[in-house]
Amino acid sequence: TIRSDVKREMLSQLSAYARSPKECAGVATCLEILGSIIKGYKRPLMPSQMALLQDVLLPLHMPSDMLSMRYSEPMILQYHKPLVFCTLALIEKDANL
Repeated sequence: TIRSDVKREMLSQLSAYARSPKECAGVATCLEILGSIIKGYKRPLMPSQMALLQDVLLPLHMPSDMLSMRYSEPMILQYHKPLVFCTLALIEKDANL
């Protein structure tokens, strides 16, 4: 379906960014959409939904590159709020995560 294709591509892009952070344009927007998707997950979570935490969300906490040397602002500040929202929303669905 289109929905699953969009979600798969979005997760792929977020994972690629976590592995090789260059520019964070669009990361916050993708995470905001992902947060809405996570809020709609039913319990119990499927294995692929649980893997989202380890495979996508936790690695996104790692990038520490600076957005620009002029401002010395870490890139993660550009998307930290929606990242935390997604992480907490997923953990609320399954406290064993």
